[in-house]
Amino acid sequence: MEKISVLIPSFNRAGYLPETIASVLRQSYQEFEIIVLDDGSTDGTPQIMSLFTDPRIYYHRRQRTGLLPRLRNQLAELSTGSFLAFLDSDDLWHEKKLEMCITACKTEQAEFCLSDCVEFTTQGQSTKTAGASLRQQSHVDLKKEILINNVTLTYGSNIFTSRKLFNQLNGFDENMFHGDHDFVCRALWHGKNCYLREPLNLIRRHDKNMSSDNLNDERPYEEYNTTILKLLGSGLIVMNEVAHIITKNNYLAALSIARKKGNLSGGRYLFDKTKNKLSFNEMQYLVKFFIKTFGSNFQSRTSR
Repeated sequence: MEKISVLIPSFNRAGYLPETIASVLRQSYQEFEIIVLDDGSTDGTPQIMSLFTDPRIYYHRRQRTGLLPRLRNQLAELSTGSFLAFLDSDDLWHEKKLEMCITACKTEQAEFCLSDCVEFTTQGQSTKTAGASLRQQSHVDLKKEILINNVTLTYGSNIFTSRKLFNQLNGFDENMFHGDHDFVCRALWHGKNCYLREPLNLIRRHDKNMSSDNLNDERPYEEYNTTILKLLGSGLIVMNEVAHIITKNNYLAALSIARKKGNLSGGRYLFDKTKNKLSFNEMQYLVKFFIKTFGSNFQSRTSR
């Protein structure tokens, strides 16, 4: 049996870590190691981790960086498995997650596997099934669904990859704040992949992990476009497939900045008035100008 490295980055998750680790220990596939990398927690995480006695669990602690992609890359360096399964320290897995992913990769000779995800609240209520729209499809084109149709399967806890592919991609891009979407897209285009319709990932939603859904945060949209530009530069996609996606992400990023700076009406006025009249290049220029020059007098300029 091949060893799977379960890689858990963590910061101040002492209240969730025991349940997260327990969901790994319950796996039907037992040939794994668990590595937790603590990014300088201040909530008693070391004391919580000292309670685990399973020899397959390894705990490392470092000074605070706040750089999630770097933590994930360091976890990969610390690991020894031929497959890497990333798990956020507040999420859970179905008990057959590892078994089904490794079996699918072996059966389909794939290097990368995604499965469906269910979001749930701390009260245990399910709020969204990410891949619900894919259930009835006889064949799922993950590239199209994730990049073009924006199906949200790119959670960190959903990433299951061979070490070979991870190394080929040079891991996560450490210049990014999140990096999940970027890694998934690059993995889909560079390695053979497979998809499991079963909801094997339970994504916990709470007030401290909602940054990716924050309407005032432009970073996810900017990172999406950076990923698209990488794929364009490698000749893996062509502009006419993604031009409208780039424009949409720039538009949403600009509106996020407008919300954050308190000039939402000015941002809406500008884009609602021009978005259907400009060429792609003109829209790109307008968005860049908006982001660079946005200030306290922006709203008065656009409302004339």
